Amino acid sequence: MIAEKKLFTPKEAAKFLREKAGREINVNRLGQLRRAGKVKSTQLGYNETLYTLKDLEEADVSLSKAGRKPSKKALDDDTVKREAIKKEQNHVQ
Repeated sequence: MIAEKKLFTPKEAAKFLREKAGREINVNRLGQLRRAGKVKSTQLGYNETLYTLKDLEEADVSLSKAGRKPSKKALDDDTVKREAIKKEQNHVQ
């Protein structure tokens, strides 16, 4: 016997996640979460996306800071520069 899956349209999925997160999540934000890999979806044809109940329950709707995240290399370079400045300041004193 095939187990039936509860499927949600994008509008229904946005409403479900809005209630889960306790903040405003609309269809556009749902698409952003899907592209970011925080919500799984199922393509049905070319222009239709559906969401399963299991995927929506496992969705990551936590808040994240806006903007680009610094790369590891940039963080390492910044640390090296700070250490060099500290050494230089300690050497001058």
